[in-house]
Amino acid sequence: MDLSQTPPDYNPFDDPPASAAELPSAAVSRATPARPVVPLLAFSLVCAVAAILVGWLLIRTGRLQAQVTALRSQAVGFHVISATYGSGGNFAEVTARVAQLLQATNAEFWAHPNSLGADPTPGWNKQLIIIYEIQGHRHLFTTGEGGRVSAAGLREVNAP
Repeated sequence: MDLSQTPPDYNPFDDPPASAAELPSAAVSRATPARPVVPLLAFSLVCAVAAILVGWLLIRTGRLQAQVTALRSQAVGFHVISATYGSGGNFAEVTARVAQLLQATNAEFWAHPNSLGADPTPGWNKQLIIIYEIQGHRHLFTTGEGGRVSAAGLREVNAP
């Protein structure tokens, strides 16, 4: 491409000429249609704001669900205070998950990484430790990996 015919003050980003005849011959071959930059930037900004809002709503919804679970538990006199799962010095905090699993009166699950959503020591036997409260009295429940946990069994501890 011979650029010697292009005037030294020519800038292809200046206002386009009225016709191709006004362009130097080298500029005619490089002319490209204008791209819509502003709409693309606006669309990107809208997508970024939407992603931030969706993330905030998901976080907020998760917090609200945990609060609702705690309130339901307190209403029936049963409340999970703390639950940890692991072995040695490596334990995972699973309080929200255990409280969720124990919501129903006849709830039952097994202490296993799949049901608790955590595996702090893969390949090692683990212990589930639950501290809970029934009608103002605190209790401690422990079971090994694969052990059965039931809402009815936890409530029986406080039965008259």
